[in-house]
Amino acid sequence: MQIYLRKCLRKLNLKRMNVFEIVPELSLGSRLKRLSDQLMKSVSQSYKNHGLEFKPKWFPIFYLLHKKKEVCVTDVAKSLKLSHPAISQFVRELKKSKLIKTKKDKKDSRKTIIVLDKEGKILLARIQPVWDAIAKVISDMIDAQHQHLLRGVVEFEEALSITKLEDRVDQLLKKGQLQEVIILEYNPDLKDHFRTLNEEWIHKYFEMESKDIAVLNNPEHHIIEKGGVILFAQLDSEIVGTCALIQIEEGVFELAKMAVTSGYQGRQIGKKLCLAAIEFARQLEVDELFLVSNTMLNKALRLYQKVGFREVTFPQEERSYERTNIKMVYDF
Repeated sequence: MQIYLRKCLRKLNLKRMNVFEIVPELSLGSRLKRLSDQLMKSVSQSYKNHGLEFKPKWFPIFYLLHKKKEVCVTDVAKSLKLSHPAISQFVRELKKSKLIKTKKDKKDSRKTIIVLDKEGKILLARIQPVWDAIAKVISDMIDAQHQHLLRGVVEFEEALSITKLEDRVDQLLKKGQLQEVIILEYNPDLKDHFRTLNEEWIHKYFEMESKDIAVLNNPEHHIIEKGGVILFAQLDSEIVGTCALIQIEEGVFELAKMAVTSGYQGRQIGKKLCLAAIEFARQLEVDELFLVSNTMLNKALRLYQKVGFREVTFPQEERSYERTNIKMVYDF
């Protein structure tokens, strides 16, 4: 052992070398602790990214309550191989967050029983898709390893440094959200949705202009009859978004009237509509696809950039709406 340490120390240059690389066996515990901390941080961020007020350390108890209607604090401590005081601390935190409630065992008043509270049951329904995504991401990352533990840990750390776990979870959840959104083409029964969805966002940021009123009140005349397309996004049996491809002249189309109702934003609906509209334009073999917007709509502009639009010069004489100050085109 001393010979091994002397060899390691001879190789060690604190300014250039990583201790974990010089003495990997002795630093395995520290490295796993570092990895554990990184995973816990990423899992916590995944919860926050999806609006969930939940600490990773609560998971074991919360999961037990998911599998059983009620559990005894003593049994939880034995099951998780943790001390009774440690479990009691978690129980106090969960109870303070109104996720669980406690009661005395009817057969033995010395025992404390914990059950999910109303807020806990609501959270459980919301958190399960995130749990599934986290488990899938970690499982895939583990399955991708082909070497022994030490090299596997290094590979795992490198994989997390390239793409954070919470980003992988987001990608997986967003992919699932995209698949849930159903795209529908225009029919007269959906006419009112086209108007109300667009009125919602226009009133929020700007004022209705005469051109808005004309197009929204008679989309068949201004869009459909002129060779355009109107699309709708359906989710949870509700019409939650819309957009249109308006033919400006032969071979030139505008992506316009993009709207997603506020209660469903952040669920990939706008992206699904954009991709569907681009695919329609591709099938129509358009020569030019463009959109106009306003620079204050940061989220919308980021979406357009992600799906392939780029900013171009926008002369004042081309602006048919007072609110527009940016033009973007799509390169097929």
